[in-house]
Amino acid sequence: MYKKQMSVELASLTDTIKILNDDDALALMKKTLPAASSASFLQLASTKKDVRSTAIRVLKKAGHKGHRLNSILLALQGKKKGFDVVIEKCSGLMTLLQKEQAEDDDKKVFCEKELDKTEDEKKTTERGIADVKTVIGEAEDTLEAISKEIEGGLAGIKVLDGEVDEQTNMRKTEHKAVQEELAEANAAKSLLEMAKSRLGKFYSKTEEKPEPEAAIQTDDDEAESFVQLKMTSRSRMHAKEAPVMADLKHKKKSEAASGVVEMLNVLKEDLTKNVAELETQEENDQKDYEESMAESASKRALNARAVADKEAQKADLEAKVHKVKEKLRASNTDLMETMEELMGLHKDCDFLLKNFDIRKKAREDEGEAISKAKAVLAGADYK
Repeated sequence: MYKKQMSVELASLTDTIKILNDDDALALMKKTLPAASSASFLQLASTKKDVRSTAIRVLKKAGHKGHRLNSILLALQGKKKGFDVVIEKCSGLMTLLQKEQAEDDDKKVFCEKELDKTEDEKKTTERGIADVKTVIGEAEDTLEAISKEIEGGLAGIKVLDGEVDEQTNMRKTEHKAVQEELAEANAAKSLLEMAKSRLGKFYSKTEEKPEPEAAIQTDDDEAESFVQLKMTSRSRMHAKEAPVMADLKHKKKSEAASGVVEMLNVLKEDLTKNVAELETQEENDQKDYEESMAESASKRALNARAVADKEAQKADLEAKVHKVKEKLRASNTDLMETMEELMGLHKDCDFLLKNFDIRKKAREDEGEAISKAKAVLAGADYK
């Protein structure tokens, strides 16, 4: 509206000046009007200078003077460019300021949104990494405990195998000793049978054909010596029984024979009992050994199964830990990428976000100054 009015006014002034500057009109005016009045009237041509000065003053009062305001000031101060060119330049600068502010507004919204989003992603990834590290730590502690249990189980099996070997060797030694003792006892029984047979032959002959007293006495002494020898052998095998000494010197031959044979029978019965006891003891010891071996085998099988289960559990847990560590590596990679993205956003956005209000205020000041200058150039009075 102001621009239109100013254009009409300027056109009227121009036409008026042309009319008054005509040679005939000028001569007429000089004759009819005083010189002072004529000079005062023609001073209307200085209006452009006043408008230019007012516009420059308005621009200089702007709170922020950027390079764009300076360019307009230079254009006005140069006095070479007309008002239309300066007004057009002001309009262009106003459009540019509005465009720049719109871009800053959009970028501010984008930066705030992306920074919040990326910060949330960073925190989420960091929490995920912390959780994964906790899982890995717990799994490694469990693996360590399982490994110790496996070591303990294997050590227990080793100890059990050692005990089995020791019991087996002991059983072999005892069995060998019993077999040797049984062999000796059976040999002694055979020897007693031979002695009985020999005595039987001797006494049966002497009863049929009596011999001199001296010879009989000698034979009795030999029988007595033989019995004492066997009794000594018996005392070695059975220390808890004292040998029985037979006195046959003053007995009849039939009585002596009966006594010796009876003595041999007693020895044989003792040997038979000893053999039976040894065989019973051997049978019981073998039974105990077999039961102990069966129990040890069962215990070893349980321990071996427990170790196998623990080893399988350890293998499964190790596989899970491997997968979790792979996930941790991927999460660390994601975190690095997120950090790089966040750094890029800060690099691109921090200046704008920090200076957004200052930039906006500066544009407002520039826009206000340009609007006033444009209005002055269009005819507004800001004196």
